[in-house]
Amino acid sequence: MPLVAARLILLTASQRHRLKKMAYGHKTPYQARIRAHIVLHAARFTCPDLVVTHRPGVREMFAAVRDMVSNGDHEISLRRVE
Repeated sequence: MPLVAARLILLTASQRHRLKKMAYGHKTPYQARIRAHIVLHAARFTCPDLVVTHRPGVREMFAAVRDMVSNGDHEISLRRVE
C-alpha cells in the first residue's frame, strides 16, 4: 500500500477566519462544514515525525517505514535524533 506523506498546513489569519465561518455557519453545506473542521484541526496539530498508517499495529508501521526507505522519503520526512 503506498504511503501518503502528510503535508504541513499553515493558515493565515484571514484563511482561519473564513474557515471558522464555514465550519460553524448554519447555511454552509454539510460536506463543506466537515472539510473546514478537518482543515482547522489539521492546522492546529503539528508533529514533524508522524507516520500515519491505514490500520493500527506494529506490522503496518514497519511496512510504512520500509516503504519510506525504499522510496527515499525517509530522508525528507524523518529527522535524525542525536
